[in-house]
Amino acid sequence: MELVNQAIIANANKDKVSNADMFIRYSAHVNTISMQFYMTGWKQDSPHFESCEVNLSLPSEIQEAYWFIHNRKSFIF
Repeated sequence: MELVNQAIIANANKDKVSNADMFIRYSAHVNTISMQFYMTGWKQDSPHFESCEVNLSLPSEIQEAYWFIHNRKSFIF
């Protein structure tokens, strides 16, 4: 969750060099997290994004979420 917090804070930084955006949605009632990453920035009706949705009850899926953020953090941090 610390990496998720860093991604959210970095995404809100208006002084960042990159246009990349990452949106993170946590659903506590089903213990899932879903993420959408836009390499060139978010635009309405933008079809170009990567997404990841994981169940946080499963260790393998937590690892998937970690690597999804980790592999894209150079674009948003």
